[in-house]
Amino acid sequence: MANYQSQGSITLKGNFKTKRIAIVYTNWNQDVVGMMFSECHKALLAHGVLRKHISEFIVPGSFEIPNMTRFLMNQKKYDAIITLGAIIKGETMHDVVLAHAVTDVLCEISAEVKSIPIILGVLTTNNHKQAFARANGKSGNKGKDCAEAALQMISLQVKKA
Repeated sequence: MANYQSQGSITLKGNFKTKRIAIVYTNWNQDVVGMMFSECHKALLAHGVLRKHISEFIVPGSFEIPNMTRFLMNQKKYDAIITLGAIIKGETMHDVVLAHAVTDVLCEISAEVKSIPIILGVLTTNNHKQAFARANGKSGNKGKDCAEAALQMISLQVKKA
């Protein structure tokens, strides 16, 4: 396994102190998802998002992410919603069915409300070792990547005065 190297750093423009971010994450595969959540939270704080403006929503599994995301979108109080989960291949093809269901609905929701970015941070891996590597920095830092993607999308959508 090659060491993870970022695809390039992004320049985040703007002051994020007033931005409100929701993080929807799963209780399933908590060792992996918990690490992603921690890295996401840490990155948001490092870029100036205030702790009081970060809302956390734990759902049972990845299948429940779209439902909670739609609920939060309808509240219209968040500047971005970050979704975190881990769908790991097992003995059946549940991972394929579940991954398609989750991403399809998140894409649908994103198209409905174009002004609020939804960030997809649901890992789809062949095994637990791969998922863990993508969460802990050896093959990626998906939590940090998602936080930065959310802030980049927010900064891109700021209206020019």
